[in-house]
Amino acid sequence: MNIPINKDLEEEYKSEWMKGFDYREIGFVVISIIIIAGVAVLAWWKFGVPIDICIYIGLPFGFPFLILGFKKIQGLTVDAYLKEMLYEWRTRELVYDADEIPEENRVFTMERKKKRRGGRIGEKEK
Repeated sequence: MNIPINKDLEEEYKSEWMKGFDYREIGFVVISIIIIAGVAVLAWWKFGVPIDICIYIGLPFGFPFLILGFKKIQGLTVDAYLKEMLYEWRTRELVYDADEIPEENRVFTMERKKKRRGGRIGEKEK
């Protein structure tokens, strides 16, 4: 039996504007071109470097913005991925203590175990 499943509309039909690129990608390409041109003009004007060499000098400055526009990590853009990683880092330690079970009978705990100098791993600091 074949059951048709609806496609994820945001993934399948993304808003395309020019040659298959979406608005975000086009925006980052424009920003990258502006940065490359700015660095090239600055190098040409200040230091008198030939313009073709100036473009090559500007490429490393514009390349990170191309990565930000096109790279996807686990289906997320780079900035969304970094926001998720920051949230993960901030909430890595969730401690809950109900005080319903006495400490000596506790089997499971979410508390992070600290290592004391000269002590054993797993002992809590006092």
